[in-house]
Amino acid sequence: FKNINDNYGHDMGDKVLKHLTFLLEENLRNIDILGRLGGEEFGILLPNTEPDQAMILAQRLRQIIEENSLTVKEQLIPLTVSIGLSSFTPDIINLDDLLKRADIALYQAKENGRNCVVKFS
Repeated sequence: FKNINDNYGHDMGDKVLKHLTFLLEENLRNIDILGRLGGEEFGILLPNTEPDQAMILAQRLRQIIEENSLTVKEQLIPLTVSIGLSSFTPDIINLDDLLKRADIALYQAKENGRNCVVKFS
């Protein structure tokens, strides 16, 4: 988002956030919980979802976002996302632990070249 805000202005950054939110909401179930964690980070809780199913969904969301770049005033703004996945395990004490693990996986995704999904391990 820093590049978008720097190159196109904060109004465009806001449009990108709204576009991403629309794409995510259109492709999640009613029981899934989407929230913006801050800045350019979103979190999605997927109740009753096995890790393999979460990986399939994350890959699908990544692809949908990549294929639905935003065009404003004939200006194409390509979009990609990096996704970090974490699952509840017996050693997770609270939501903060779950989010920390997802954040670690997210940074691994960014280090792997971005526009990919990494599961915490």
